[in-house]
Amino acid sequence: MSVPELVWLLDSNGFSISKVEVLENVIHHANADAAIDFSQENSFGNFLGHLPDGLRESAIAEIKQALEALRTLDGIRLEGRRIVAVAIRK
Repeated sequence: MSVPELVWLLDSNGFSISKVEVLENVIHHANADAAIDFSQENSFGNFLGHLPDGLRESAIAEIKQALEALRTLDGIRLEGRRIVAVAIRK
């Protein structure tokens, strides 16, 4: 979701918006297993849930290999952004 989409959604549903901001988010994972565990936890156990069981294991193996190639002394860096809004129902 983008900032304009969130603003439209809040406004069209009767909210008065006080503040909307985009926050940068950086997390370092020690290794590929930790990064995959994080994704699993943050998708409520649905990480790769769309794949058939027979493909899931090979997909995880490929993802681990790709993640390990990105690992530095600080670990595997995950960058993201969060949109935070403060709004009051009109």
